[in-house]
Amino acid sequence: MAKDLWMASWVMTSLVGILASATSSEAVLVKQQESEASLSLLLVALAEEEALRECLLVVVADESFRESRALTEVLKRPNLRQTEPPGQYRVYMNQLYWGPGMALATTWRRSGFTRRAALFPDKTSDLRGAELKVVQFELPPHIIYERGAGGLLARRFGRDVEVVRALAKVFGFRPAFVEPPPGQLWGDRLPNGSWDGIVDVLYTGKADIGVGNMYVSDLHDRMDFQHYSAPYAVERSCFTAKMEPPVPRWRSLVLPYQTETWLAFLAALAVCACVIYLLFFLTRFSGGSDEHRSLLTAASSFLYAAGMHFRQPQHRVPAKDSTRSFFILLWFYAIVLTTSYSSNLTAFLTKSRQPKGMETIRELREANLPILCVNSFFKGSMVLSENKDIQALADRYRVVPGFERVYKLVLAGEGVNIESRSYLEYVVSTQFTTPQGSPRMRIMKECISVSHIAMGFQIYSPLKAKFSKVIMWMVEGGLVTNWFFEAIERAKKIQEAEKSKMKGNGNPVEEESEARSDDAIALSIDHMQSIFYLLILGYLASVFVFLIEVIRR
Repeated sequence: MAKDLWMASWVMTSLVGILASATSSEAVLVKQQESEASLSLLLVALAEEEALRECLLVVVADESFRESRALTEVLKRPNLRQTEPPGQYRVYMNQLYWGPGMALATTWRRSGFTRRAALFPDKTSDLRGAELKVVQFELPPHIIYERGAGGLLARRFGRDVEVVRALAKVFGFRPAFVEPPPGQLWGDRLPNGSWDGIVDVLYTGKADIGVGNMYVSDLHDRMDFQHYSAPYAVERSCFTAKMEPPVPRWRSLVLPYQTETWLAFLAALAVCACVIYLLFFLTRFSGGSDEHRSLLTAASSFLYAAGMHFRQPQHRVPAKDSTRSFFILLWFYAIVLTTSYSSNLTAFLTKSRQPKGMETIRELREANLPILCVNSFFKGSMVLSENKDIQALADRYRVVPGFERVYKLVLAGEGVNIESRSYLEYVVSTQFTTPQGSPRMRIMKECISVSHIAMGFQIYSPLKAKFSKVIMWMVEGGLVTNWFFEAIERAKKIQEAEKSKMKGNGNPVEEESEARSDDAIALSIDHMQSIFYLLILGYLASVFVFLIEVIRR
């Protein structure tokens, strides 16, 4: 008996700190009144009945430890109970999510329980319709708000929302969605050591679960304030920058070939003109006919060669075998050259071409642009990076309140935004792409990191283990990925319905180009402006040469 009491005291003294900090640990608190023998039997019955080694915490308070500091802390707990008859004890159970406070489980009377009861039931497999608060905020495509009349929230959907709803069906709870205070998102560490945003809401017990494409990270000791479930997605942190203006259409005539190809083409044209001139000139010594007399000048030979390159029919056909053999291969060369040019030119006329912009972290560092974000999370990751280019970006990191202000600065070319790639892809495609399909912002190819996405919990939450197990089943079954794409398709349909509604109400809606609804494209003046510029250049050149001829006369 003395050993049992000593062990109970040791358990109480060692684990009282856990009791004071753990908001959801189970505890069976027994206040001894008179019979130590009855208390000893109670401990033995608990061990035999409910496998005491699996209990989260058992504390036994005894008169001999009244002066101890540990007992003083325990006695502050509101779940101590005392019964009247000697040797009788009431055993209370923490209801956890089933209800508020403690619930009477059974009564011990000297040598046994008055009724059979499960002292340590599984309280997380079936939450019995309990309401769990889920802290989140609008973050498409993971959490999308569908609004009704007057801009009021009608319903929410998205990958993270579907994960919560699936868990609610499995564990039998009712999700109550709440938001962090205005202006606060995932959470930042404050100068006094506390947190705001989702981290603070979970840590202070104002919510049970947190979702919102949450990166699994212990940056700034985040895991001392919130814990994570098993990951259900993977995200890359990327940059989005202003889309550079497209290459002017008038440059389409020179775009089909690279600079080196054009130089080779011009050199070949000059060589061909010289060879033609020499061949026609030397025919006089081999009995050439008079039909070649008009080509016995360098200018005429060059014009003849240029006409062949531009598929211009030639009225003068070589009469000698020496020139015919050369012209057969020259014609084949000209056909291949002009066919490849005309085919490639069609592509450049119908599709605008973007100039090469920043694509790597080093190029971004050299551009000296500010790094914009709505919170300071990524700055900490940059500081800890081993990549010197990424570390240098941390010095230009700026926290800008609100996504709208971030986008405004990016479109003005005054910085780049860093966020998860899936979020950036959704925003660019839905908010910053014209009806003609031209994006106003673009995502850089090189990203800085890869992170796991998980659900947030209160620290030491009893929900974590079982929820994580079901989440892994969802990932293995492909449900999470399917919910992600379903959310994107649903968001597109909602946007199309809103456009149709606006059009039906007579509001101006920008029409989409034929390129988006039909494979065939009618070339406009904008597409063909280069050929008109070339024609004007020809007019000016002819006038210039004419003036020179007049002056020379």
